[in-house]
Amino acid sequence: MRAEQVGEYAVSPLLPAYQTEGVEHFFDIRWTPKQTAEFGVRITNKTNVKTTYTLQLNKARTNRNGVIDYADSRPEAAQTRYKLTDLIKLPETVVVEGKSSVAVMGKISFGAADFNGILMGGIHVAKQAETRSEGISHSVSYNLPLIIRGNDDHRPVPQLAVTDVTVTPLKNNRGSVDLTLVNQDANFLKEVTFAAVIKNKQGDRMDSQTSQWDLTPETAMQYPIKLNGRYRPGRYQVDLTVTHRTKGEWQFNETFELTAAAANQLNQKTTGSANSWISVMLAGVILLAYFISKYVRRQYDKQGRRNDTNINP
Repeated sequence: MRAEQVGEYAVSPLLPAYQTEGVEHFFDIRWTPKQTAEFGVRITNKTNVKTTYTLQLNKARTNRNGVIDYADSRPEAAQTRYKLTDLIKLPETVVVEGKSSVAVMGKISFGAADFNGILMGGIHVAKQAETRSEGISHSVSYNLPLIIRGNDDHRPVPQLAVTDVTVTPLKNNRGSVDLTLVNQDANFLKEVTFAAVIKNKQGDRMDSQTSQWDLTPETAMQYPIKLNGRYRPGRYQVDLTVTHRTKGEWQFNETFELTAAAANQLNQKTTGSANSWISVMLAGVILLAYFISKYVRRQYDKQGRRNDTNINP
C-alpha cells in the first residue's frame, strides 16, 4: 500500500478482507451483514525520537469551499442511521519508537441488515500536540479516506433540503449569503451543479453564481453565494437550482433581509474591493509574464528527466 510520507512520519492503510478490489490507497469497504473486519493504519516514525500520535475517526463533510473535508471532528447527527463511531473502533493514541513503525489495528462491526447507502469518513492522523507557553505547536497531519459501500447497490432516492439562510459577515472585502443545504440520505452525489440567482423585490437580478460540488452523505453543508452588487436595505430572494446528471434536479426559493447598516457596509467594502483588485490584477499580469518565461525555459531542461508516474487520488 502506498504510504503518505511527507515530513517526519508516514502513514499507510492496512486493508480489511472486505476491501473493494483494485483500491489500495484508502479504505473502500463493502458492507457485509453480521460480519466483522479488522483493518489498520501503519505509522512509521522517521525521526530518532519516540513520538506519540493521535488517530481520530471523523465523518466526511463537504466544506464551504466545496472540498470534502476528512478532518472535521464535529459529532455525527443524531438521526444518522449508521454512525461511523458506533461501527468502527480504533485506538485514539499510539507511541512509536524512533526509526520504527507500528500497526494500529481497528475493527468494523457491520449491522445485521442489508444496507443500500454509502458512508464516508476519514481517519485523521497527527503528531500529538505539545502545549507551550505561546500556544499549541503545529505539525503535518494526514487523512485516510474511509468509505463503506452498501451491499445493496440500489441507492436511496436522494433528498436535499435548505434549512437556513444567513448573511455572513464580510471577509476579505466580500460578503456572502449562505444557504445550509442538507443531503438527507446515505448518497454520495458527485459533480452536482449549483446555479444561484439573487433578486431584489422588483425582480431585478443582483448577483448570480454557478459551481460544481461533490455532496457527502447525510451531512449539512453551507453553500456561500458571493455578494458583488450594490445592495439597498430590504428583502431579497435567492433562487437556487441544484442538478445531478442522473439523480434529478431540486429547486429552492429562499429570502433574506439586509438592514441599512449591513447594506451600507457591504457597498463600501465591495467598492473598495473593486479598486484594490484593479491594482492587484495589474501587478499580477507583470508577475505572470515573468514566471511564464522562466517556466518555459525550465520545461526544456526537465523534459528528459520526466517519467510517467501517475498520482492516484
